[in-house]
Amino acid sequence: MQTVHFIYTVPTSTNPFLYRLDKYANKINLFPPSYRNGNDKLISWSQPIYAPHSITYHVLNKLKQAYKVKLYDWRETGTCHLKKDDILLFQPIPDFQKWNTLGKWEVDKNSLGWKTLQKYPNCKSIVIVPYNHTANESLWLKEIFEKYTQQLIVICGDYWTQNWDQSPYGNLVSQPLQVNMGINVDEYSLVKESFNPKGKRKFLYIGNTNTWKNTIQLEKIASAYPNFEGGYISSGEIKGWKKITNFAHLTEDLMKELAIEYDFFLNTSSADAQATTILEQMCFGLGIACTPESGYSYPSIIPLDKNDTNFNIQQIELIQKLSGDELRTMITQNRQIAAQNHNWNAITTQILDFIKTI
Repeated sequence: MQTVHFIYTVPTSTNPFLYRLDKYANKINLFPPSYRNGNDKLISWSQPIYAPHSITYHVLNKLKQAYKVKLYDWRETGTCHLKKDDILLFQPIPDFQKWNTLGKWEVDKNSLGWKTLQKYPNCKSIVIVPYNHTANESLWLKEIFEKYTQQLIVICGDYWTQNWDQSPYGNLVSQPLQVNMGINVDEYSLVKESFNPKGKRKFLYIGNTNTWKNTIQLEKIASAYPNFEGGYISSGEIKGWKKITNFAHLTEDLMKELAIEYDFFLNTSSADAQATTILEQMCFGLGIACTPESGYSYPSIIPLDKNDTNFNIQQIELIQKLSGDELRTMITQNRQIAAQNHNWNAITTQILDFIKTI
């Protein structure tokens, strides 16, 4: 049986003994950490499993159906030891030190994936990565495709692959496999039961305030729209919006409280592969308004523009005028779309079928 060496993110063990064992194992590289064979009983998966660990969990368990799997955390160092016909499936990581100190994006040359490619340059290798086209968010991957592999699985909305030949990698990588971000809809209760009256609707944002989240546009909307009311959960600052808290686990009880006050989730990202926060709110039942660059463009989602504040104000006015029946139809459709287009079994089956062709 072929072996797939799968490098992605693995949750830190909550078991004190396994935590110490894994820390020591990854320090000396003489014996494997507890998660190496992908035994779910030895891995501290949360409930529900949040991204990006949800990607690891579902891809891992689908791979087990056809391959022997060795699981690695992307923070590990050293190299994977590959045999003939083994497959390397990995997410590259940037050099975070250069990113944080110099603002420069480069692939981490000391990472497990890069070191393994250096040792086995002709191995069967596949990159799996959340993807968008913007320079900072993608061009650091270029050296990998120039030197080592042309096989690519991208987790993103189809906005980012529909004109692949015009992308930064159009001449380096043939059309990649595009898969959606997944979610288990049954783990998210429909908590939105009613909406504020027309003209009184309130807006929610959850996420960071990094440049690709383009929260400056949220500030412009708040400034330009009379009596705008929005709340946000973020460690950053969004002017004109009310800070709810820096961070929160989106438990059912918390979302019930938020759903009483807020009606629509706004996201104006300029470069998001496919924002998981949007997918979660589709399941919880808030209305969604977002840019195509957020990774979603379904008919039941109100489109926004990453730069055109006047257009966005018109869309806010539209939301304020929608009837209760129209809003309920939208949230029903959003939840159905999440179940149909973002279910993990279909997504991981696509990934497994792609790997089998390598």
